[in-house]
Amino acid sequence: MLIGGELYPLGAGVASRKGNKTAMWGLVVMAHLTAQDFVESFEGRSLQPRWEWHAPVSGPTYTVANGSLIVEVPARRGGYNHWAGVADAPVLRTPSPSGNWAIEATLQLLDAPPEAEFHVGLTVGFSERRLIIWGPFQSRRFVGKPSPELWLERTGEARLATAPMNTPRVNLRIVKQGGRYTFFTRPDENSEWRAVSTLYSLIPERFVGIVGKTFAEGESTPIRFAVERFALQRLPVETAVQEPVIAINAREAEATVSPLLFGHFIEHMGLCIQGGLWAELLTNRKFAGEVGANGAIEGWQKIGDAQLKAEYQTVYTGGQAQRIEVRGGRGGVGQAGIPVQGGRAYQVRVVVYPEGASAVSVGFGNAEQRWEGLQAGQWHTLMATLTPTQSEPAGVFRIEAEGQGALIVGCASLMPADNLHGWRRDVVETLRKIPIPILRWPGGNFVSGYDWREGVGERDKRPPRWNRAWGNWEMNDVGTDEFIQLCRLINAEPYICVNAGEGTPRMAQEWVEYCNGSADTPMGRLRAQNGHPEPYRVRYWGTGNEMYGNWQLGHLDAVKYALKANELARAMREVDPSIQLIAVGVDADEWGQWNRKVLRISGRHHEYLSVHFYQGCPLPKDSPEAYETVVLGAKRVEWILRRTAEIIREEMPDNPPLIAFDEWNTWYPEANAENQYRQIAPLYDGIFAAGVFHALVRNAEYVGMANLAQLVNVLPALLVNPTQVVETPTWLAFAMYAPYFAGQRLKVRLPESLEGQVDAVAVRVGERIHIGLINYSLTETARVRLEIEGATLQQVEQIRLHAEPFHAMNTFEQPNRVQLQRERKRWQTEWELPPHSVTAVLGW
Repeated sequence: MLIGGELYPLGAGVASRKGNKTAMWGLVVMAHLTAQDFVESFEGRSLQPRWEWHAPVSGPTYTVANGSLIVEVPARRGGYNHWAGVADAPVLRTPSPSGNWAIEATLQLLDAPPEAEFHVGLTVGFSERRLIIWGPFQSRRFVGKPSPELWLERTGEARLATAPMNTPRVNLRIVKQGGRYTFFTRPDENSEWRAVSTLYSLIPERFVGIVGKTFAEGESTPIRFAVERFALQRLPVETAVQEPVIAINAREAEATVSPLLFGHFIEHMGLCIQGGLWAELLTNRKFAGEVGANGAIEGWQKIGDAQLKAEYQTVYTGGQAQRIEVRGGRGGVGQAGIPVQGGRAYQVRVVVYPEGASAVSVGFGNAEQRWEGLQAGQWHTLMATLTPTQSEPAGVFRIEAEGQGALIVGCASLMPADNLHGWRRDVVETLRKIPIPILRWPGGNFVSGYDWREGVGERDKRPPRWNRAWGNWEMNDVGTDEFIQLCRLINAEPYICVNAGEGTPRMAQEWVEYCNGSADTPMGRLRAQNGHPEPYRVRYWGTGNEMYGNWQLGHLDAVKYALKANELARAMREVDPSIQLIAVGVDADEWGQWNRKVLRISGRHHEYLSVHFYQGCPLPKDSPEAYETVVLGAKRVEWILRRTAEIIREEMPDNPPLIAFDEWNTWYPEANAENQYRQIAPLYDGIFAAGVFHALVRNAEYVGMANLAQLVNVLPALLVNPTQVVETPTWLAFAMYAPYFAGQRLKVRLPESLEGQVDAVAVRVGERIHIGLINYSLTETARVRLEIEGATLQQVEQIRLHAEPFHAMNTFEQPNRVQLQRERKRWQTEWELPPHSVTAVLGW
């Protein structure tokens, strides 16, 4: 998975102004300057008193001479960076005025060799650690840019917008209007300003100025640049009161919103399937991996009086088994730390091979089952139901031998007896609360090294395999048949992604035949032998996952991937021409115009183009900066979807594929391998999810499906431990939208006064009208009036996602801190939206 963490350019909406030198590039006329307006021409040898040179680390310097400010940033290991976790870049800054304003500067690169990596230019500062930077950027090593271009970033959020830079001298401008910042450039003082991008902020800025940051893996390259002029002008604030009316036209539908936009994704990663959805309580139940000093295999420990070692000759599955030797006593192996629920029944299954041991015992908590007289020299599958009478927070599961001799254990299993075909009943029952229209599996990065044939057949005999994508042992307990069973349990459409990395067209073809072929085809016959005579009729198939990334097993460039995708598509459609195929795509047209190359070669073979996005946030979760970073990530999503749709239509105007936005979520630093990729979602993750739903609804004519990554424990919608299921704010957002917002999209018009603070969408579902409202403001209540043309509502159900503080979380200790608030009442036009909240108005 590529961890993104970028916000986005919303597009330009501010008129250009033609400038000239006399009028200070169109920014200010000297006669009109107010007390807080100023022009810095850098005459003389010192700066005006309003300036502060803020250099957190010694080294960078500035000089004022001959009408220019010269900034020098010397060499240093790692550079003088300003990014997540580091704020060493020098900033020449001055307090920003209240209200609206504009700043401009003319900047020239003096010494910036191709090996230098830097970002310099105008900056807007919201705190010491959070800046917006607009100006020349160059980095060959990190992003393949050996020459400068104009680049917009916010701390921790890269490449929000770019523009070409044809000469070392550039004119830059930033205009602030309310919470909106618009970024301009122009080639010279006699040209009109061109708006490049717009960002919104929910936090007021503190200062503006000039920044010069460098970065490197080793020693950075020195740079020098000059600022010829800097000017600041306050702009008038709109005094006319604009009615906060949200107008909805119910007379005519704009587009159909597919229920597939509210889909999910599961992968063999962390504790999503094993330790989450799947009911198995044992880890490494097939005894793969390292052998400890006492002979116990990875994940197991010695119990009682026994000698342990790995067995490599007599093996039930995989490459080894656990050998237990006893000399007249009793002992074996076990796993500790498994919660025991007193009075609950557990299904136990162990596969053993006696070599002289007179008895075998299996226990969990204070419950135990014993077998005697097992014939030596052959495998026995022992099954029992154990019902401990006492609860224990950290119980022990035990397999023990007695007597003189040995016992080889090939595999073991421990599941709650109420499991549903191996899936956890409590998790499945939670999933059934809302629609799960489509479920993607098995990856993700995992799929590029996955052989589906090892995940079918007798479950205990399936070989364990090292999961090279995520660094853990995969037991292959959950394969195609189990996945289809889960989809049927929750009424989800299955979406399978094939292995385009190390896999072959033949492997993909046989997988389609296994799922969709009749019982008289070779693979259909195998499916029938495994207990499933009727075809599964899987409609949606992905031809690979993120093949553009060098983290992907079998990584390919765009052309090589597209050619392989053609082979996959032809082979798969030979056995089922009716399937819908999803090609690997990227956001907008990154990765060397990946989308254009893939569409030109393989677009006709696919109905969808995949796009992935993860909103990163390295900031403390309880900080306003973190809130803003995450919730405004939904704006980045909308830009990505629109720009990708434009590229698709440019390349394939006659029959454009739809977008499959089949991985999206937030991703916090805590979600790492050590933590099994688990993170605790704050309230504002639910607000971000609602913002993504709004983006999907507004682009429903271009987006055919979307899948949150992932459903359980990994960046989760549901947080699960062996005894609990916790609904995160992200899940609660799905509960607000998935059941109600698949329908006919209606036209919604928001006034400028609400721009950046409030967002709204509306759909018609039968005779009902459903309206989604988000108040992004961290502190301000929004008062709005809903006016519907072409429909009269009498009653409404209001569903609201809101809590205090804005970073409230549902955890195992406090699972209900954030909840949905539901209320039925008569229709009203006036609505109050609390700060940091989402409101669904369901009217009829």
